[in-house]
Amino acid sequence: MDQDQPDSRLDMLQFARRVVEQQSARQLALIDRWIAAEEQREREQQQGEKMRPPPPDWLIQHGLNRSNVDAVHTGDCWAAAKSGRCRPATRGQALYALRRQVPACVHCRPDTALGMPTRQFRLDQSVVGPGVPLTDAQWARIEPLLPDR
Repeated sequence: MDQDQPDSRLDMLQFARRVVEQQSARQLALIDRWIAAEEQREREQQQGEKMRPPPPDWLIQHGLNRSNVDAVHTGDCWAAAKSGRCRPATRGQALYALRRQVPACVHCRPDTALGMPTRQFRLDQSVVGPGVPLTDAQWARIEPLLPDR
């Protein structure tokens, strides 16, 4: 076309169509890449969910120094999930910890789930332990069981 002569209206419309067609093709290619990436993410997520091991039935919560045991939880306890200091445990390990006076979580009550009887102490009751003296009746029951000195 001649440079001195202005473009016709038809030439401008055809040029605009080519520009829009090129931009649309680029945008469609970009959207196709996004769709492929999202499909890949979903496949990986589904594969990860299939391969994930089942959650543990019991958890033991350790203290900050990892040597103290703070509590026993069921595997689905929300309080255990928030603490971040729990390790999976077997049923036997959970029972052993509870028998060793490790406190049971007050939210999920693993002692009840394990079938252990719960001990309810009132604050006005005397409980035998460090700093609590034995009553005469308790001594009388225990004394015959002690070995001779």
